[in-house]
Amino acid sequence: NTEHGGSSLDFRERQLLYSVAAIYNSPIFGNGNKYTSHVIFAEETRASDSSGRDLGGLESIIFSLLIDRGFFGLVSYYLLLLWMCVLLFRYREKLQQISGGFALMTSGTLFLTLSGTIGNSSSFIFLFTGLQLGYIAQYKQIAYDNDTEVSDEDETEEENDQDAEKA
Repeated sequence: NTEHGGSSLDFRERQLLYSVAAIYNSPIFGNGNKYTSHVIFAEETRASDSSGRDLGGLESIIFSLLIDRGFFGLVSYYLLLLWMCVLLFRYREKLQQISGGFALMTSGTLFLTLSGTIGNSSSFIFLFTGLQLGYIAQYKQIAYDNDTEVSDEDETEEENDQDAEKA
């Protein structure tokens, strides 16, 4: 995109500086949910820096999270994503049906961080991840109903050998 300079380093730097200026008054909790869409990108308005240069769509989700939800919201968002990745990673071998969940969550997080939300891509990522997390919850519920112990930790070969010797 030559008109806007594409996603050059200078372009991203201007977006970061704009984000810092936008959260200046409320850096901890941000300006409120949907602030970027209702105020910065309101109808007939484009975000621009102090010199009037267009800032595009603040491509990285980090910029919009900082403006809308502040540092607290940004950290909370990535902690939630980390928790989902850890859960999917732990159950990837026990539940073969969700083996792609970890890859989906990791690549989706990387994509959203580097390029922002394009259309409903984040909604689809969270939909499929939510379905896989629901499958884990169902697995745990069935194990609970059957009085079977389920651990979130990966079992090692030694533990499996010890269990086999006891039987």
